[in-house]
Amino acid sequence: GGGGGGGMASGDTTSLIALCTRAGSLMLCTCETVLWELAVDHELFALARMDLTHDGYDEIVVCAWDGFTFILDQDRNVVRFQLGREVCAFAGGLFGLQHGLNVPVLVYATFDGEIILYYNVSLRSVACRTLDSAAEELLLQQPQFAAAAAAKSQELAQQRKEKQQQQQ
Repeated sequence: GGGGGGGMASGDTTSLIALCTRAGSLMLCTCETVLWELAVDHELFALARMDLTHDGYDEIVVCAWDGFTFILDQDRNVVRFQLGREVCAFAGGLFGLQHGLNVPVLVYATFDGEIILYYNVSLRSVACRTLDSAAEELLLQQPQFAAAAAAKSQELAQQRKEKQQQQQ
């Protein structure tokens, strides 16, 4: 989610506008300019915005009739998942069962008459990471593995350096 300059901070309703079309276009705009446009091979029909990465910036959640859901940050990083059913209605937002405790929720209504609810939706990041960086982050979070992870990281960096020197 980061947002760089001019990001859409959670709760800020004036900065940016997200639009989706049935033809599969998703646009992020200001009042004067289209900042970016993304095309997908799905008929989009509904969108919501909420901070799913807890970084202070809203992600855009877009739903297609075939159940595909796209979660985008303001830098156009995308997470996509398939509900596995066609959808006739979608809503997303902060909802709660207890007063004052609202969490991100995705709600789908299917053509079969079912309502599917994903409660307390949260993502660590929308941006793509390598498996090595994700594994290293997890290892560093475990004190008993931190020293081994740091040593392995240094070893890999040294191997990359040697490989670059050999290629020159």
